[in-house]
Amino acid sequence: MAAAGITRPSSVADVRRAYLFYPKLSGTPEHVFHIEDRQIPGPLGNITVRVYTRLIRRVLAYPSFFHGGGFVAGNLDTHDNPLRSVTNRCECIVVSVDYRLAPENKYPAAPEDAYSATKWVAEHAGDIGGDPRRIAVGGDGAGGNLAAVVTLMARRSAVHPVWSFKY
Repeated sequence: MAAAGITRPSSVADVRRAYLFYPKLSGTPEHVFHIEDRQIPGPLGNITVRVYTRLIRRVLAYPSFFHGGGFVAGNLDTHDNPLRSVTNRCECIVVSVDYRLAPENKYPAAPEDAYSATKWVAEHAGDIGGDPRRIAVGGDGAGGNLAAVVTLMARRSAVHPVWSFKY
C-alpha cells in the first residue's frame, strides 16, 4: 500500500486506489489465445465479464472467477495477470466476473451478480467452447466467499448435470 502512496487507507476510495496497484506486483502478463470482455444480463442491468480462452483443441472446463477486494475493491483488471496464468496452465476457459461493489450496491448485489453470471456460464458454455457439465466456481478473498455462496445457491436449485436456475 505504501508503494501505491496510501499508507493508512481511511476511505473506500483509498482502499480502491491501493488495490489498483496490485497488478503491478504480478509481473508481465502472459499471452492468452483470446480475451474478450462481454456484457451479460444481470439482475439490475448488465454485468461485465472477461472471457479468457486458450487455443481450443477440445471442449474445455469452464470456471467462473470472482475477484477479491473485501466486496468494496477489485475488478477485472486487478486479477488479469493471475487469470491469464490459470487459463494457460489449467487448459481451461475462465470467465472473470465484475460484480457490483459495496457500499454503493447493498447486499445481496454481489451474490446476485455472481449467481447470474454462473447461470450465464452454464447456459452459454457451448457457445465459446466450454463444457456445461464441467463448470466450476472460484475466487480469492471476497470472491472465494461468493464462490461458496454460488455453490450453495446452485445446489439448492440445480438438477445435475444441467443446472436449472431459479432465484
